[in-house]
Amino acid sequence: MLAHIKRGWYGSVKPPDIIAVHACHTCHDIIDGRRKVRELTREVLDSIILLALVEQLAWYASEGIVTW
Repeated sequence: MLAHIKRGWYGSVKPPDIIAVHACHTCHDIIDGRRKVRELTREVLDSIILLALVEQLAWYASEGIVTW
């Protein structure tokens, strides 16, 4: 399941699929803010999501899924 990153330039608009991370249902709910985890501030959660996106994009590039 893709959890789209809707913060920053996009606001509440759903961004393209390249700006999303693969996540299970529970993690998707946490990313979208439907489920709260007391130990995770928004800043920490955003850092985790950004790291996941960078790793995912690197994997896409290594597999030839995206090129630049």
